[in-house]
Amino acid sequence: LAMGNATFRRIVATREHVVGGRVLTNSNQLLGSYEGAEGIKTGTTEAAGQCLVSSAVRKDGHALCVVLGSADRYRDTRLLLDYYFGSYIQVPLGLGAVGLARVRRPDGHWASLVPEQSPVALLPRWQLPWLRVQRVVARKPEPGGAAGLVRYTLGTVTLAQVPLQFGTP
Repeated sequence: LAMGNATFRRIVATREHVVGGRVLTNSNQLLGSYEGAEGIKTGTTEAAGQCLVSSAVRKDGHALCVVLGSADRYRDTRLLLDYYFGSYIQVPLGLGAVGLARVRRPDGHWASLVPEQSPVALLPRWQLPWLRVQRVVARKPEPGGAAGLVRYTLGTVTLAQVPLQFGTP
């Protein structure tokens, strides 16, 4: 929730800032040294050890990582983030080929199908070949009602099911 606030994101990602002639330095060593690192919060206590809450964004995903009780929070965080970005991908679920998303409306005119929502799935990279998109067009859609639905499946598991609307041709 905090990372949804632009001011908070800007503050935790700032490496250095001068206030009243004093230079304040962010102790998060990931900033500037780890691709996509956005900061967040470091901390150390005797009871908890070295702790780090971090966020990193790359073109194919966003990760939030929490390391507690570590002997080397930066190494542990890098290992966890590298594993995540190497093993998982956030996939925007669309309709696939544009030509397959065109149908004839009940009035005889052609229209494109448009999903009511744009879901995103977090998948292990190895599962991508099994991701399927199934468009189910309503035989007699009600005026102003759903034109059908799109179902996203991975093997026998339904990841999401979204109503479809008629868009412009």
